Amino acid sequence: MSEKMTKTKQSDALTQTQEAQLEQYLPVPDRLYFTISEAAELCLVQPHVLRYWERQFKDLSPVKRRGRRYFTSKDILYVRQIRELLYAKNFTIEGACAQLEQHSTSDMVLPRQMKDIVALAVDRLERVLSILNPSSEGTVKIFD
Repeated sequence: MSEKMTKTKQSDALTQTQEAQLEQYLPVPDRLYFTISEAAELCLVQPHVLRYWERQFKDLSPVKRRGRRYFTSKDILYVRQIRELLYAKNFTIEGACAQLEQHSTSDMVLPRQMKDIVALAVDRLERVLSILNPSSEGTVKIFD
């Protein structure tokens, strides 16, 4: 009986650790492309994992130029969804593929990703406001 409770506590601790890691995503910068090492850092995985996932998930297809991979912001968000399914929800690769095929990427926006998207939109709107109203430079803030 005690052994079962210990295993349950260990698995709960592991789940909490995984959740804490998922909360530590850096916001996605406002850029068109990211190298594989930048994408790996933003998604909290190793570059070789991204290369492997490319072969497993058909919708993950970074742009390839001169033998190098360049990931878009959409790719970063998609990789984060894959990571969430595999690491936090303990899906198999086949199960994650099926889940992602069942739900389009636009339907399956996670709360952390939504926060990144909103932060990016707010930043862009603040820049537009500063261009339209240059006399109030630095005072225009949509959210604090």
